[in-house]
Amino acid sequence: MIYNVVSATGPGLLSIVIAPQDGFPVGDDEFTEGQSVGTYSISWQVQTTPSESEDWSAGLYQVQVAVCEGDCTNSHPWGGVYAQANTQFTIVNSTSIAN
Repeated sequence: MIYNVVSATGPGLLSIVIAPQDGFPVGDDEFTEGQSVGTYSISWQVQTTPSESEDWSAGLYQVQVAVCEGDCTNSHPWGGVYAQANTQFTIVNSTSIAN
């Protein structure tokens, strides 16, 4: 994810959520102490080898990334989303693990 900060931020999170076709979303957050004006980037890597806990079957996966103040929710006066974007990726070959 590449993003521009146009006004200095306070502490918050850089967040990613991957939504499988069926099952529970997988996500990760990285803490930031605050950022000055500028252009920033972050990348995540995900292991998509099927396992007992994650199927990672062939198909389309929706991805949402966000830059947040506080905890990425609006449940606190100091929390909220500065910006978010959506993308996707496709797994074309997969071998499922039998439970």
